[in-house]
Amino acid sequence: MVRSIPSSGNENEPRTGILIPASIHEPVQLIEVGDGYEKAWRAGATRWALENPQAVLVTHAVDAMQAVEFNRRATVLAWIHNSDMYRQRQQVGGAALLVGPQEVDGDVSAAPEQLVNAIIPNGRLQMQFQDAQQGPWLVVGSDDDWYTAYEWMLQYLYRASRTTLKLRVRLVPTLSQGELEDVGGIARSRLQQESENPQVQGSIRVLSCTGIDDLAQQIRDGSLLAGDGFHWRDLCLLNLVDDGEHWLAIRRGYGVPVPPLSGLVEEGQFTELITRLLSATRRKLRAGRY
Repeated sequence: MVRSIPSSGNENEPRTGILIPASIHEPVQLIEVGDGYEKAWRAGATRWALENPQAVLVTHAVDAMQAVEFNRRATVLAWIHNSDMYRQRQQVGGAALLVGPQEVDGDVSAAPEQLVNAIIPNGRLQMQFQDAQQGPWLVVGSDDDWYTAYEWMLQYLYRASRTTLKLRVRLVPTLSQGELEDVGGIARSRLQQESENPQVQGSIRVLSCTGIDDLAQQIRDGSLLAGDGFHWRDLCLLNLVDDGEHWLAIRRGYGVPVPPLSGLVEEGQFTELITRLLSATRRKLRAGRY
């Protein structure tokens, strides 16, 4: 299954940024942001603040008379994560560097993990949007390329810009088609045991999440129906009955019953459960334990 790139949390490790060349034929790269950033990017550079998650898009300082190549990928990225840039149709020219917000000491932080996992090639991505900055994220499709996915999702921002609707969009690493079919096979088998409704038995909807906190938030905010599931790293959590009281954890090809998740979220025990499930060996999972 697709695994997101974990954040080490080690302050001594090099800060990383995402370099987006102007030419669409040059690959996007994850680079170390060190002394070279000070010389090539910091002095006189143009910076755009991005949202959801917070980040900074930096471009070289360019003389007004100097011609630079239009950076399509950086522009689409900026339009998705900066509503003012989208409304004003501001464009990015030349190479761009994506880094994290500025820290107290004035240095930039590493590029947000959520954007690294979306932009650096690592598998299939799920396209999601959220209405009015509240409630659950909704799936609108999937793609293997972040730029293509962002371009496609701009249509939702365009429609929202013509109304009072506030819309957020994001890309999250998700299951491949083969992995989704494997999860679906296990899930449908258990759903058949829990429900006599054939429509429920065949309906599987999996929302990929960015981390444990996001998993908990979606479970807390969602209107859960039988067949609703949540995915992070190589773990899927599937709701078996409309009351949200029967759940199945699916990992490494095995399904393991788990307690009602909403209750664990409210009681502060959800993180412990996820940690145990992610560390469980194949032998334990096969035996229905974790």
